[in-house]
Amino acid sequence: MEARDGGRQAVLTANASLAAIDFAVAQPVTYKGIDGETLTSWLYMPPGASTQHKAPLVVLPYPGQPLDAPPAGQTPPASTFTPNAQILAGQGYAVLVPALPYRQAKDPVDGLADQILAAVDAAAGAAPIDVDRLALYGHSYGGYAVVVAATQSPRFKAIISASATTDLISAYGRQPPAIYAAPDFGPTIGGAVSWLETGQTRMGGPPWSDPERYLRNSPLLHADRIVAPVLMIYGDLDNDVGQPEALFAALFRQNKDAVLAIYRGETHVQLSPGNIRDMHARVSSFLRDTIGPGLAP
Repeated sequence: MEARDGGRQAVLTANASLAAIDFAVAQPVTYKGIDGETLTSWLYMPPGASTQHKAPLVVLPYPGQPLDAPPAGQTPPASTFTPNAQILAGQGYAVLVPALPYRQAKDPVDGLADQILAAVDAAAGAAPIDVDRLALYGHSYGGYAVVVAATQSPRFKAIISASATTDLISAYGRQPPAIYAAPDFGPTIGGAVSWLETGQTRMGGPPWSDPERYLRNSPLLHADRIVAPVLMIYGDLDNDVGQPEALFAALFRQNKDAVLAIYRGETHVQLSPGNIRDMHARVSSFLRDTIGPGLAP
C-alpha cells in the first residue's frame, strides 16, 4: 500500500514465521531418458546440510506430469499436503521429482522403474546423494506408480503409496461411499471408467476387451516381486478402500513388511489437521526406519 508521503506502508503480515525458514531450492537435472529424449527432473537438497555427507533420497513420481518448470505445488512454501518436498527436505532428505512422460505406445507399467532410476542416477551425478538409501513416495496416480516400480526393481528400499489404485479390474466402475449416503447426487461410474479406458491408465477399453492388459498393469497381481517395506495411506471415504486392503493382505500373506494407515472421514486427500499431522509423523518414522535419518542442518 502506498502511504501519503509516497512511501509504502505494510497493511497486513501473514505467516510471518515463514521468513525464518530456509526452503529447499529446486535444481534442474538434465539427462537422457530411456528412450533417448532430453528430460529435466527437479532436485531439492536439504537446506543447510553439509555437502561432505550424502543425503538419502526420496523420489516423488507422478507419470505424465509436465516438468518444464519446478512443480508449482512444491514451490515455497509448498501448498501440496502429500507428498511435500519442502517438509522432506527440511528433515534432511534429498527429494527428486522425476520427469516421467507418457510412453504412448507402451503399457503404463512398461519401463517405469527404469524411467525413475534414470532420473535418480542423473541426480546422483549432480549432487551428493546416497542412492543406496532410496525411497519412493507417491499420491493417487503417483501412488500407483510407486507400487508398480516396487515390483520392477530391488533398488528401492522404502515405498510410500497414498490413495493408490492397485487392481485395475476391481477399480472398474467403482463408486465412493458418499454415493450411497446421498444417492440423489447420482452415480460416478463414468469417471472411473474413463480414468481406466482413456485417462491416466490408458487401458484402451473395458476389462473384457483385453483382460490380459488389465492384469499386466495391476501391481497387486505382482506383489510377489515387491521386496521393499511398504506404507499405504488411504481415506475411508475415498474411492475404494479395498484397493490398499488387498495389497496389504497380499504382502501380509507373504510375511513382508507392510503398514496400512486408513484415516477416518477423509476422501482422496487428507484435510483434517490432526490426520495431516499424524500422516507426516508416520511418514517420517517410516523413512527413518527404512532408509535412515536425513542429514542434520
